[in-house]
Amino acid sequence: MRAGERGRVAALDGSDPARLKKLIALGLGVGVGIEVLQRAPAIVIRAGHATLGLDARAAAGVLVRRAGSAGSAGRAGPGASPRHPGPRPPSRK
Repeated sequence: MRAGERGRVAALDGSDPARLKKLIALGLGVGVGIEVLQRAPAIVIRAGHATLGLDARAAAGVLVRRAGSAGSAGRAGPGASPRHPGPRPPSRK
């Protein structure tokens, strides 16, 4: 996701129990609304009333459904937008 984009947490990666525990302790969970504030040098998001700084590894464990995109999901971490660009608008002919 890019800075300024909003969405809701769709899933958390549970493959690393310590990272999952950290994300939950920070207040991130399925359904929590987020906004990406900055992507570099650190990933900074707003989740509810909290502003959180996440390293790339932690952010990569957060799967986000972009606001206004029923079928689009992306990760909050680096490289997320190119891998999950979301639906394309209909072509005009």
